[in-house]
Amino acid sequence: MEHARRRRPAHGHGDCVRVAALVADDATVPAVFAAARDAARAMRRAYGCDGTSTREHNGPGAGQEIPHLHVHVFPRHAGDGLYRNDPEHRFADAAERRPYAELLRTAL
Repeated sequence: MEHARRRRPAHGHGDCVRVAALVADDATVPAVFAAARDAARAMRRAYGCDGTSTREHNGPGAGQEIPHLHVHVFPRHAGDGLYRNDPEHRFADAAERRPYAELLRTAL
């Protein structure tokens, strides 16, 4: 477990940390995925999306800088092109994200 607590440099090399090494007890994983389920349900209510997708990324090769267990939850719409390589891809700034966060907060 000690290796899971060491900080790794951003996008560094080293052992890939597995989910099992990131949690201290067996109750954590189900709790994280229950929270992801709740977020997915709230997204469907808040955004009227067709569905949701979940992903988790572990280790430096996946872009994780500090080992921790987390799950990404995406609202999905038919034909949304989530996995398409888009040369105009950018991250929305906080002002653009705020209305969506407020809808989700209300739905939660």
